[in-house]
Amino acid sequence: MRYENPLYLAEEVAALDLLTDQRIAIGISRGSPEQARRGWETFGYTGGVDPRGVDVAHAHTAQFLDAVRGVPQADLDTSGGMAPGASSR
Repeated sequence: MRYENPLYLAEEVAALDLLTDQRIAIGISRGSPEQARRGWETFGYTGGVDPRGVDVAHAHTAQFLDAVRGVPQADLDTSGGMAPGASSR
């Protein structure tokens, strides 16, 4: 989970769940021993203080689990969305 975007992964799992009519079982791992020093930073994830990235993996895992449980991950923008005169089709 150090190198995964937890929200993208949750979206992919949700799509797979729909396609398989809820016949999937997902297993996730927080990661294996780090091969590159602070390699997760290469993927744009910063803020980790553990040299092995354990804190990054824990944070990603927690966010992924919240997302698949249906916990809102962003605030809804109710300002309108569509440009004036745009078609909805």
